Amino acid sequence: MIRQALLLVGTFVVTLAVLLGGYLALTGGGPSGVAAIVSPSPSSSAAPSRSPRTSPAPSTRPSTPSDAPSVAPSASWTPVPIMSAPVATPVPAGSSGAATVVIVPGAQFTAYDTQPHSTIAKLSSGSVVLTGTNDDSNPTTLLFELPKGSVPAGHQIARLDTVICGKGDGYFWEVYGPDGSDPQEYEAQPPASDGCWHFSRAPGTDTSVHADIQLASSLRIDKVVYTFWLN
Repeated sequence: MIRQALLLVGTFVVTLAVLLGGYLALTGGGPSGVAAIVSPSPSSSAAPSRSPRTSPAPSTRPSTPSDAPSVAPSASWTPVPIMSAPVATPVPAGSSGAATVVIVPGAQFTAYDTQPHSTIAKLSSGSVVLTGTNDDSNPTTLLFELPKGSVPAGHQIARLDTVICGKGDGYFWEVYGPDGSDPQEYEAQPPASDGCWHFSRAPGTDTSVHADIQLASSLRIDKVVYTFWLN
């Protein structure tokens, strides 16, 4: 009987303590030394601020030109007559029957006459090329002459043979030998098998050689070879 009474008292005390603890937990009160039960609040950490992205400002640097080389317009070439020392086989003084040979490169003409749409081009090989178009009806002409000093003082030419080496092409081209040559000229005819036009037995009073083109034609002169005998 007494044991049952003690059990009831113990149960009551335990129940009272539990109720008192719950009350204190709910009200946050209670004597010192009793911790209040507080449910943790969810974390409220602020999200990091994100600065707005701005697109990069367009470059104001001026554009540079392309690496491709520009083609400068070719300047019209103005031929300048050049006369260098002739390549010759000298004639010993007082000899008779010996021939003197003088070679004049094509680029060493002594005079010229050109047209607005034609060209005269010197090549590194020493040749010269005349080129014409249908826009020019007048001829483009080169003049060659035996260089001064080729004939020894006190002598005269008794016979002159001339050879013009080169090639012609197109509508019309011609080459002329010195006055009195046989033949006097070749008109739109190919050179001989040696690549040259041959003129012979001129009296030597004239040593000029002409090369002409007209319209859409071209003519290359590699060299003029003078062979002469003295009287």
